[in-house]
Amino acid sequence: MPRIGLGVDNLLTSVLVGNSTPCHAETPLSNVLIDVPGLVAAHPGIPDGGAFAVEATETWIDTDAGNVQVTARLYTSAAAFAAAVQSALSTVLSSPAVYLDPSGRWRIEAASTFQLLWSSGAHAGSNLADVLGFAATDLTGATAYTGAEVRMATETVVCFDAGASVSPDAVAVILDGDDDATFSDVRIYGFSFLPALHQSTRAKLAAGAAVSATVSARGAEEENTIQLARPSGSARYWFLSWVHRDEGQRHEVGIVRGYAMLSSSTRTVRALAGHALVDAGDSIGISNYHPAPVERWWRLPLRWDLWEIADVRAVWHTLARLGRDRACLVCLRWAGSGGVLDGTLAAGDEADRGYLLWASCAEGPADAYSGQGSDYASGDVVLEQVP
Repeated sequence: MPRIGLGVDNLLTSVLVGNSTPCHAETPLSNVLIDVPGLVAAHPGIPDGGAFAVEATETWIDTDAGNVQVTARLYTSAAAFAAAVQSALSTVLSSPAVYLDPSGRWRIEAASTFQLLWSSGAHAGSNLADVLGFAATDLTGATAYTGAEVRMATETVVCFDAGASVSPDAVAVILDGDDDATFSDVRIYGFSFLPALHQSTRAKLAAGAAVSATVSARGAEEENTIQLARPSGSARYWFLSWVHRDEGQRHEVGIVRGYAMLSSSTRTVRALAGHALVDAGDSIGISNYHPAPVERWWRLPLRWDLWEIADVRAVWHTLARLGRDRACLVCLRWAGSGGVLDGTLAAGDEADRGYLLWASCAEGPADAYSGQGSDYASGDVVLEQVP
């Protein structure tokens, strides 16, 4: 049976602003290190936009007046990306203008009629259409064209300096956004050196990293959106790379935490009495036809029996010292054969069951000591999800 694992001491303690994609002043990068619900780091909105990644396989714009190319790199703002595209087009078009319009779509203008050959151009398989939100069809007969899809940003990068080489067993991530944001393409990379931000596109991070790990898919339910990566290896500098070529106008990073997980080598929890998805709202009924919806969260009461005292101190006493004002990672079925660590159980499914949580101590832990040839202890703790 898999054994419980707890992530208590975060290894990713310092975020590097200069090596991360810029955030809005009201949602600063420092928020990813704070255990307060609702605090997030997020890119600026219209007209500034977030970062745009251009890979080496998608650098071209074909027009009827000639074909131009932009540099493959990470552009840290929509303005920087627009300037690069506009500069390239100025070599073949008269007075081009490139910018994000008020709807969040890219617009390309010129002084005279031109064509954007996204489909029939010489570089149809390696052009910028998708980055800019244009469909793969030719556009002709006008002096201005607007992308088919919103593109506020295409990549979010958050860089951490652990201060020394560390080896996290798990990296927990909570992301958020509007209804059009996607969360399926997230990776964790570890480096012994610090790459420059403009070199931090997904392809370049993947090519240079000493450690690489895929972040799990989200669960199907909305009340617990934690995602998990299981790196294997050591590094000092750690990167979250979130690629989001979607129509979302908000892409928010709540937490990124790296942990050396705590677990007993022989014991797990015995009981989950009272495990529940808590709904503190009023029920609909004769006296309340329209109860206000409230946020739901998981409550996880645990009991452990006859753990060796060394394991109790290493796991439960470490959790107690964390305090109730800080959160931790809880994975009920983490270690051992058939758990999350060995890949048998999917993290998203465990999150939907309320077995994988970003949580804090609501009660305990408290233990009862007994001596039976060796030192053993049993005890209880109640953990509650931090939404």
